This record gives sequence, structure tokens and C-alpha cells, in this order.
Amino acid sequence: MDTNKLYNSILTIGCDFKHPKGGVAQVINTYSSFSPSFRFICTTKETSQLGKIFQLVYAIIKFVGLCMFCKQIKIIHIHGASYHSFFRKCIFIFIGHAFKKQIIYHVHGGEFHIFSVAHKKAVAATLKKVDCIITLSQYWKDFFEKEFRHPNVKILPNVIPDRVYNERDIKFPLHALFLGTLGEKKGIYDLLQVLTMHKEELAGKFILHVGGNGETEKVQHYIESEGIQHIVRFEGWVSGEKKTKLLTRCHFYILPSYAEGLPISILEAMSYQMPILATPVGGIPEVVKNGINGFLDEPGNHEGLYQHIHFLLSHPSLIKKMGDQSYAIVKPHFAEEVKKQLEKIYLELLH
Repeated sequence: MDTNKLYNSILTIGCDFKHPKGGVAQVINTYSSFSPSFRFICTTKETSQLGKIFQLVYAIIKFVGLCMFCKQIKIIHIHGASYHSFFRKCIFIFIGHAFKKQIIYHVHGGEFHIFSVAHKKAVAATLKKVDCIITLSQYWKDFFEKEFRHPNVKILPNVIPDRVYNERDIKFPLHALFLGTLGEKKGIYDLLQVLTMHKEELAGKFILHVGGNGETEKVQHYIESEGIQHIVRFEGWVSGEKKTKLLTRCHFYILPSYAEGLPISILEAMSYQMPILATPVGGIPEVVKNGINGFLDEPGNHEGLYQHIHFLLSHPSLIKKMGDQSYAIVKPHFAEEVKKQLEKIYLELLH
């Protein structure tokens, strides 16, 4: 089937992707480049609570109209997660099913297993209306097949833009990068506590760059009150050229999360040839191989995290070797490869 004709039959539902903040928006942003025929309805934006309600109502009205009058739309590709995101997307799943459309629910985020325990009946009833569930890793595929016995669960790797391999100078101080929503779930305070405990021995050898939104004031206050400004630089929200500079400059990436799907930030760091220090949650162990392209410690394991920071500082020659492994492992997540897999899923549903 012609690519433009294929994408004319798809309607994508999700968050605002024009100015992406967060992994889901970045994924949709990349998908939007796959075809000029990309159709999209935005269900939520970064605005006031009233603005969010108006946006959702507008999205529902537009969706019903397209389902009624745009007969070439055959597949509704819905990007969602858990909690409020799930209940917003339920509306579109049930409406789309009523119009006899093929429904894809593309699950992002790392807490669906927790959310579904509290809302199992609602989740089960909704997923029965879904023709295909897309997950980010084998871990999540196994979860949906076991817990909900869904007959059609596909793995589609999270997508990142293609990137050309580049060399990086390795000299002290070594720079590390943390990007994400600033809060306990991402493990930022665990990381800052580790650096506080070892701030004297890290001086002159190590600098952490912290970027993200969320509890920005709390994080900045922690950095100042603990006197770790010499080894931690708060960058605020980073995107565009600033983000590229940080990814190019930093030597390794740290994300000690408590729950994840498969973080875009880790995949991006891998595409910039970085070793990864992370936790074995969600789909992370499928891309971060312990001792090969990074190290995995259980969430909250301060000593383990420090030991692996210390290891990379003590063996800087291994940073390039492990970074090369990251680049090799992440190639299946480049846009062209994911585009082929996504189109295969669409074609299977159309036939």
C-alpha cells in the first residue's frame, strides 16, 4: 500500500507534540515526520485546568465528527499511560469502537501495573475494546498478556531520531547528565544524596548536569543547602540546541528511577554513545546490559550507585567502549527502523 494512503487511514490521538515536553510527546513528534498525511487530535496541553477541560471537549467533538464523516479513517492509534491519561483515552476507545474502527492503545509510562491493580475492572473492560496493544518492551508485553490475556500485544521500540556516530573527548572533570521530571519517582534525590555524601572526593573529578521540570525549586534548594554547587549544575528544562550540547558534552547518563516504561532519555543518551547508570525497572534491562553498556542498581541503592560512578571515574577508558556498545544496542530504536515496524502493525490491522 502507498505510504500516504496508509497514513490517510490512521488517526492518532495523544498529547500536544508541537513543543514536546516529555517522552510521549517526543515519540508522537517523530511519528508526525513519517508522512505528510499524519492525522492528529490533541487531547491535552500544558495549560490551566479549565483550558485542559476545553481542550478535551474540543477533541471529543472533533473525534466524533471525523469518525462520522471521514470514512477513510480505519485505525485509531491512541497514545496513553495510566491514571488521568488512561481515563481520558477511555472516551476515545469506546467511541472509536462504537464506530467500528480498529483501536490501538499504545501504552507509555511505567506505573500501569500499579494503576491497574486499583482499577482492574475498568482497565479490563476498556482493553476488551482494543484491537491491538502496543508496548515498549518484552516486560510490558508479558504483563498485558498475563494480567489481561489480550490476544494481540505488540512490542514497538520507543523511537528516537537517527543519529550519526561521533567521537567524544574524555578528560577530567567527567560530566554526567540527568534528564527527567524532577521528583522522587525518578530517583533524583537518591542521586543528590549520593553526591552529597561524597562531595569532597568528587570535587574536580565529576560534574552532574540536572535538567527537567517538576520540583525545580526543591531540587535547587537541596543543591544549595547541601553545598554541592561545585559538582551539580541545575540546567532547568532543556530542549533543542541546549539539549544537544549537553548530550554531546556529557560522558555518561544517570537515571535511578523507581518505575519506567522505556525512557526516551536513556535511548537518546545511548545514541550519543553514553554508558548508562540506571535501575532494572520496566524495559530498561532490555537496553542497558549490566557491565556491557552501563550498570543497573536497585532503586534506592545509594552505595551501588556511588560505586558505579566511582568505577567510571576510575576507568575513563571504558567510557568509550561502553558508549560504543550503547550506540550499537540503540540502533533498532532509530526512526527508520521503528517506522517499518509501525507500518507493519498498521497493515496487519487493515487486513
